[in-house]
Amino acid sequence: IRDRYGVLRFRDPNFTKQWLLYLASIYNGHVPACKSLLHKLATTHRRYFNELTYEHEDSGIRSTFVDLVLVALNTVSRHEYDLFPPFKNEECFQKEMENKSQRKETSEFPYDVSDKEKGLLYGGAIAKRKQKEKQLSSEKEKQIIRQIPFESLSNHPTSIEFMTYVISVMENTRKYSKSFHQYFRLIKEYIMMGHQERRFMASIEIVDLLVDYYMGQY
Repeated sequence: IRDRYGVLRFRDPNFTKQWLLYLASIYNGHVPACKSLLHKLATTHRRYFNELTYEHEDSGIRSTFVDLVLVALNTVSRHEYDLFPPFKNEECFQKEMENKSQRKETSEFPYDVSDKEKGLLYGGAIAKRKQKEKQLSSEKEKQIIRQIPFESLSNHPTSIEFMTYVISVMENTRKYSKSFHQYFRLIKEYIMMGHQERRFMASIEIVDLLVDYYMGQY
């Protein structure tokens, strides 16, 4: 039920947790049902996902709901590996990692300087980098999401469709700092599911998105 402010309430939170656990046992291994659940949560039932993942005040309900979503993701994702598209950003990502590794190997100062001088040099580099980053548009996150190369709406992986929506609402979780832990646990657990999942998250530059989220507006 919803109260007069429109907030989702449960008459019996303990029963709700047990019900979500029961649903997880039913959905486990049932690919069509899991696909339907994830698709609805990412399209027509987004409000329920938002409320039960990071808005609701009961941490037990949030955690149990995320467990249900992870069951659905784990069931669906491993059956969709053949449908995963070739990620456009992956080759660029690998090259960038190689460049970073090379820069790290050659980042030592070629001459002896004091710790204070090193700090000033590093500080200047950081200031220049921040100034450059300020020039980026506030639409950066949305632009990255738009780059995900879906071949068509009918045959792209449901798990990618769902995680695309999950990442797109990251900024909305900022004002729920006391209850957004399950949201980020969902992202972490998805990344840990397998190599294909990590490839997808790397292709949308998830690390950069998390750093930008942590740094906030500056």
